[in-house]
Amino acid sequence: MSKWSLYGLIAKRYLFSLRKQTAVSILSKISMGALVVSTAAMILLFSVFNGFESLVKNLYATFYPDIKITAAQGKFFSYSPQLLQQIQQTKGIQFISTCIEDNALVSNGETQIIASVKGIDSQFFKVNNFNKEYIIAGNNQLNSNSNNALYPSAIIGNGIANKLGIDVLNNFSSLELIYPNAKNDLLQVQDANAFQRQYVKPDGAFSIQDEFDNAYVLVPLTTAQTLMNQEEQISSLEIKISNDVDAAAIKKTLQQQLGNTYTIATRYEQNKTLYGIMQSEKWIVFALLTLILVIASFNLTGALSMLVLEKQKDLSMLRSMGLKGIEIQTIILLEGLLWSFVGCSLGLLLGGLIAWGQQQFGWVKLEGSFIIQSYPVQFVMSDVALIFVTVLSVGAIASLIPAIKSSKQTAPNQLKS
Repeated sequence: MSKWSLYGLIAKRYLFSLRKQTAVSILSKISMGALVVSTAAMILLFSVFNGFESLVKNLYATFYPDIKITAAQGKFFSYSPQLLQQIQQTKGIQFISTCIEDNALVSNGETQIIASVKGIDSQFFKVNNFNKEYIIAGNNQLNSNSNNALYPSAIIGNGIANKLGIDVLNNFSSLELIYPNAKNDLLQVQDANAFQRQYVKPDGAFSIQDEFDNAYVLVPLTTAQTLMNQEEQISSLEIKISNDVDAAAIKKTLQQQLGNTYTIATRYEQNKTLYGIMQSEKWIVFALLTLILVIASFNLTGALSMLVLEKQKDLSMLRSMGLKGIEIQTIILLEGLLWSFVGCSLGLLLGGLIAWGQQQFGWVKLEGSFIIQSYPVQFVMSDVALIFVTVLSVGAIASLIPAIKSSKQTAPNQLKS
């Protein structure tokens, strides 16, 4: 039998000896319970953070594409079929949508608000994650002429519909879009040509989150171009890439092809602040939970110290049989790691079962009006590995003091007949 097998056998024997109802066993079970609870809390909070992060990313994917190309200077730019063909030939690109977007005054009678009018083509819904599930009334189709064949159709955010008092199911409802006339040299409010005006028929209303619901009016591309006096002009090219392709690599390739005339941004770069905050929150919570775990590990230090006192006779016998002080320390360290391993494994199992139950049955509900009814969870194996290593590391550190003391309290002359 190797030395390490012997050390492990002794540590395992001490672990199972905790079944006896002694002060040491009770304190040991308490310390292990603290590790179980801390580990379960870690995996649960990580799963919830992952769930919300995935949810937010999916929501933002409705208006933030995988890759977005805009003009390096100015608001609008011209494009050609050759440019689209050049981009489409890039490996990994699936769909391209041409869009034009700018703020405009949206009016329903006397009620007016400023909103972002976005002209989109038929590829927009393929590029972005704008699913039918977000449409809460009407339909998700845009036509140059709506069902009443009078005005182009529009899909508006639910917040805008509420503010303007619009019922998208009413065939007689309409909205007026007002935009400054860029071709008018003397821009005056009194001038009849100072503004471009366009009526649209709101055929659908969507609800994603307030940031979008209170901001966007979607109209056909040609309608928005006419409103903004930018025929054959767009403000962005939005691109959908394959799932197995790295967006940063596609961006680099496109930048080399198109040059510095265009600004190319991945979805992460379009929302740097948002993604940065989400990651920071996750690691701040991890740091706080690790601190709680460190505090909980004090119980482990105390339990191991008492175990050393209780097993003083056994340890002295081992030393008299030839084991050195460093080997006695190794046994205690292994004992601490074994306790940490068992506590971590039980905690991961408990946390995983609760997370699975929340995912399947939605035990904990979200209060208020949301597109989901309960807290989202997502189990990520890399988080499991991180938590496992963290708990074992904290357990090893917590075992150092009892291990060092064990070699000092097991001199050979302590062995009694």
